[in-house]
Amino acid sequence: MATNLEKGRISGKQLMFIVFCYIQGGALLSGSIVNITKQDTWVVIVTGFTVALFIAWIMVQLAKSFPDKTLIEINELVFGKIGGNIISLLYVLYFFLLTTLDIDNLTSFITGFVMPNTPDTAIALVFTFVCGYAIYKGINVIGRCSFLVVLLTIVTILFNSFLLIKDMNFNNFLPMFSLPFMDYVHGTHLTAVAPFGGSICFLMIFPFVKEKKHMAKYFYLGGAIGFLLFLFIVVRDWAVLGTVATYMAGVTYQVVGLVDVSDLFTRLEVLYSIILVLGLFYTATIEFYSLTLSIAQVFKAKTYKPYIFIIGIILICLSNIIFSSVSEHSYFTANIDPAFLGFFAALLPAITLVIASVRGAKKKQGSEIV
Repeated sequence: MATNLEKGRISGKQLMFIVFCYIQGGALLSGSIVNITKQDTWVVIVTGFTVALFIAWIMVQLAKSFPDKTLIEINELVFGKIGGNIISLLYVLYFFLLTTLDIDNLTSFITGFVMPNTPDTAIALVFTFVCGYAIYKGINVIGRCSFLVVLLTIVTILFNSFLLIKDMNFNNFLPMFSLPFMDYVHGTHLTAVAPFGGSICFLMIFPFVKEKKHMAKYFYLGGAIGFLLFLFIVVRDWAVLGTVATYMAGVTYQVVGLVDVSDLFTRLEVLYSIILVLGLFYTATIEFYSLTLSIAQVFKAKTYKPYIFIIGIILICLSNIIFSSVSEHSYFTANIDPAFLGFFAALLPAITLVIASVRGAKKKQGSEIV
């Protein structure tokens, strides 16, 4: 059982903070969405959040149907031992992809904006080591640190935004609703699955939440607050830059770099860099943790900790070869990645929930369905 692998526990509020941090890690890199829906990006964030709520509802229903069971254990209960292992191995590959992409996101940002002469491997090595160390210390340590990250993120974004009020022009949002319909569909899909596409990872964490009765409330709250801040950032950035944003890499970084108040507040993009790194740290750590725990459960290990090192080495190697250029990564994020995210984050969990319901799996946590 999962409880034998992980002794740590988190509170419902810590779950809420972790969900917020997870969403922000993806939301702060919103350039691919802005390039598609431009001045109407705020619209697809609202519609995308509606779709994301449905994805979250599926996760919650699975968690309620199988309390104290991780995704890997749910797969075995619903699909049987052989079928469950096959599905679980697919999820393992998916977690590998998610974690690799976020390590590559971090290295691309650091080498592109902060330390351009630093080798990608060095950044990936340090970042993966820190994520691995957090996983080794356990989910309770990850949960305890989350509040400080949330506080720093919100304060930094609000402070930067206050200083940018004088540069905002809300005429940049005109004309509204003038894009082709399929652009809205594409943007909604990307918005729903990009920041929240790895939400399936939380099925590896739900068993370790102490307050099962209020777990769904905190899960929804974390997602809602994360999306509201995401919406706020996108509206602020477009109000400042307008159509110029579609020609820029690292839109939010560039916007924050415009702050210059009497030479007193300048170079505030450094603060943005800090919260972005912290957000990506939480995103990658949750995915790395889910990957490590799922591998340990698939192979019936007694502890997941020996797997951290070897998986970390593989992730560093994959992050260095997965894309040959930033443009290739951007194309994958905008056009290919949403298909993977939609299948693993929404379609496959929905199929699992339907099969579990039809075959009477609900409230039969202790017996295998064959």
